[in-house]
Amino acid sequence: IHFTFIVDKGGAEAARRSWIWEPSTGAATRIVGDEKLAFTFGAPKTEAEKKADSQLINDLFWLAPPLQLQWSTPPALTVTEEGAAALPFGEGEAKKVVMAYAPSAGGYTPGDAYDLYVDAEGHLVAWTYRKGGGEPTLSTSFERYVDAGPLHIATDHRAPDGSLRVQTTDVKVETRAP
Repeated sequence: IHFTFIVDKGGAEAARRSWIWEPSTGAATRIVGDEKLAFTFGAPKTEAEKKADSQLINDLFWLAPPLQLQWSTPPALTVTEEGAAALPFGEGEAKKVVMAYAPSAGGYTPGDAYDLYVDAEGHLVAWTYRKGGGEPTLSTSFERYVDAGPLHIATDHRAPDGSLRVQTTDVKVETRAP
């Protein structure tokens, strides 16, 4: 999986990271400007690798949240379908699915929760992040879907007040025969 993660806050670029990640081996490379850092995802050895590891987890959440449903297992993650619900902003409704991590699950953000809003075609159209499982911390849209290998990925996420935009560009997913 190759992609570039870009964050704009208030109209100014706040972060830009490119990634090359080999899920089958865990080999990961973070590229920021001219700097490259190679490490094993999920097994950082240095403080720099730990920071990159947490950034990759964050950036993969934005890239493909539904994959978290396959990668995490109970009791670390509970998933609850709540049926039709109003979108967190704008008009309309979608099926609400809540992903909640147990406070004892470990990782970088134990106890966090995500409210996913899924349309009739199965596309994620918005989400709300709830730090520590509490009140909503951030809501954004999921827009501009592209097909990358077997994945259908939203490449543009916007907060309703315009304060945040997260994009993924240069998305490539290569599959290999087993």
